[in-house]
Amino acid sequence: MALSRSFLVTLFSAFVVGGFSQLTPTFYDETCPDVTSIVRGIIEEALQADRRIAASLVRLHFHDCFVIGCDKSLLLDNTETIVSEKQALANSNSARGFKVVDDIKIALENAYQLKANFLNQGLDSADLVPLSGAHTFGKARCQTFGRRMYNFNNTGSPDPTLKTTLLQTLRQICPQGGDGSVVTDLDRSDSGRFRRQVLLQSPGREWTSPN
Repeated sequence: MALSRSFLVTLFSAFVVGGFSQLTPTFYDETCPDVTSIVRGIIEEALQADRRIAASLVRLHFHDCFVIGCDKSLLLDNTETIVSEKQALANSNSARGFKVVDDIKIALENAYQLKANFLNQGLDSADLVPLSGAHTFGKARCQTFGRRMYNFNNTGSPDPTLKTTLLQTLRQICPQGGDGSVVTDLDRSDSGRFRRQVLLQSPGREWTSPN
């Protein structure tokens, strides 16, 4: 059965811009009013070059959203230390349509500049990633950073980049073998303000700080 272009547009508007809200044709009317026409244009152009791409895009969506996810992790590329889902055995040379998704993302970013919005608030692109991830303010559970205090990279020792005073403070709050659900401030000086100080360790190394 042929898939309608309207279905594909709705599907990939959610996939690329997406979140966890219910799908509705009017969801982005205020924040991104041209999203449907932008996505439609990219998909129609892709269909002209490859008639199979419609089925491939639906399959791509299925692999990300129906197998413990819908977090778009399937779109991530490999790094020096991490093998992504994109290059995993089940998906390598199998899942396809990534370029179409990338083209959609680029078109949407060109239309609605997130960086420009940050600049308007006095923030730069280096601030964008940690602030978007909310890893610079608020609180975190001990279990999310315990390895940095006691067994960094399976060495049996703390993260050498942690300051001694900070390590001692954190170990008092989060003793080894203690309650991992205990929470503490991400920023020891002021958890309500955005600063370039991060307690959590990121697998992708988006941001690091010894403070």
